[in-house]
Amino acid sequence: MTRTTPRFHLWIFLFLILAGEFVEASSYPVRINDSTGAPIAIGGPPQRVICLVPGITEILFELGCGDAIKGLTAYETYPPETADKEVVGGFLSPSITRIEALNPDVIFLSSLHQDIRDRFAGDPCLLIQLESHSVEEIFGTVETLGKIFSREEKA
Repeated sequence: MTRTTPRFHLWIFLFLILAGEFVEASSYPVRINDSTGAPIAIGGPPQRVICLVPGITEILFELGCGDAIKGLTAYETYPPETADKEVVGGFLSPSITRIEALNPDVIFLSSLHQDIRDRFAGDPCLLIQLESHSVEEIFGTVETLGKIFSREEKA
């Protein structure tokens, strides 16, 4: 019977760690369909997010993605860390100029934000509408956000 050395075990351990990192890093692109049915491909974890939907903001902070949020509406006051984020206007009247200045890679919006959709259509910025009208849809939104930000386990 052959004995293995501690060095061999170390190499196996390091290999498994690196293999896990590779699997995590290769989980992109992520493909989802938003509430409009639009297919969306996300190439990597969003880094500059504008969130115009308070419920989505709360979920993102719960998932540990608050650092990615760069702008939100004046009505997004929970959790307390939202106070450190740039306010881009109200829910019904977000400022396109303020949003543009933050150079977002993703904007979470609602069906009420047609002016934002019109302005950023064709822009490299992804527009994602995740509306929930039932408890089941809320759970689906949490799972989708977990997938987008590679936080499936937490979601």
